[in-house]
Amino acid sequence: MSAETSWHIDIPYSTSSEAQKYFRQRWPDDHLLPLFTDPLAHYSEAQLLRVSVMLSRIWQKQGTRPLLVIDDGAYFFRCLLALERIGAIPPLGNRRIALVEQTTRGHRYLAARQSDLVRLGIPAVSVARTRTKMHVEGPCIGVAVAAAVSRYALSKKRVAVLGYGVIGEATAKSLRHALPNAEIFVVEKWDMARQRAHSDARGSWTVLDSLSSGHEFDLVMGCTGRTALRVEDRHVLADGAILASGSSAALELDREGFVELADHYEAGDLQIIDRDATMQEGIHASIRFLVGASREIKFVNAGFPVNFDGRSCSLPAHMVQGTRALLYGAATQVIDEGSVGLNVLDAQVDEWIFKNAVKYFD
Repeated sequence: MSAETSWHIDIPYSTSSEAQKYFRQRWPDDHLLPLFTDPLAHYSEAQLLRVSVMLSRIWQKQGTRPLLVIDDGAYFFRCLLALERIGAIPPLGNRRIALVEQTTRGHRYLAARQSDLVRLGIPAVSVARTRTKMHVEGPCIGVAVAAAVSRYALSKKRVAVLGYGVIGEATAKSLRHALPNAEIFVVEKWDMARQRAHSDARGSWTVLDSLSSGHEFDLVMGCTGRTALRVEDRHVLADGAILASGSSAALELDREGFVELADHYEAGDLQIIDRDATMQEGIHASIRFLVGASREIKFVNAGFPVNFDGRSCSLPAHMVQGTRALLYGAATQVIDEGSVGLNVLDAQVDEWIFKNAVKYFD
């Protein structure tokens, strides 16, 4: 691997300034993208455009050499399909592409587009459902999310954790210790997950099947992997409420919906407080809104995952070694085997990584 044959599309909210500086000193300028630091922009739309720009550059310079996409293979594929549909890129022909994906959201997307992967002859390997990802990384992220949000929310009394998957469960359990005086509610609409939340509660939290429960919350933690709190749900937010995401990207809490409503109806019941200062603070800004005449709410870290605050690593190194090994194993597998469509990491490889990863916690 060399800088001349590698392309870096950063995830703006999680890439540290040290990493950016490193790449810009060593990588060709056109193998990187300009920094994206706007905390109020429509993130998914902007990132899709950024990936499109880079993909076009790769097409022009890479020729027909094999291309391996590591980590966010689903986002790359989403962009590839969009460009194909509008005729902006030529047919793949004999161009070989292989994808690695690690997020649950990305796994769902690739699974839903299985026929397109097969049609285009693209192999993909996902590690999102591996034992290592779910039972080593997941609980560690939950602890990191709870620790990060507790800095903003030590005085919050009524807390909602949206979702009781791997991250939601770990976050709820960690918040129970981080905020011992808070009343915690787990909001889960899916029956099986809700039953687990009931079983695990043991007096630690109350389980709800929706936000429309008559409660107002001081802290809302999104952990579903989907948009769980929409702008239409703002009535459930108490004055001074904190909104924080434990999920990827900025979809969890409908930040775009809040910003769009405030932009379109400046004299309405939703306004951005001190827009200029928010823009100057950049991608990790806290976005404050005035709701109605007197309620103030705040998206911490611009609605991006609260544990990705600009540090080089949001977890201690030993907690992410397993994930790094998963990505390496998936990259090796997708290159060596090349079975088109969505595949999962070999179970024996996952088990080996799991056993070695847990040793770091002994």
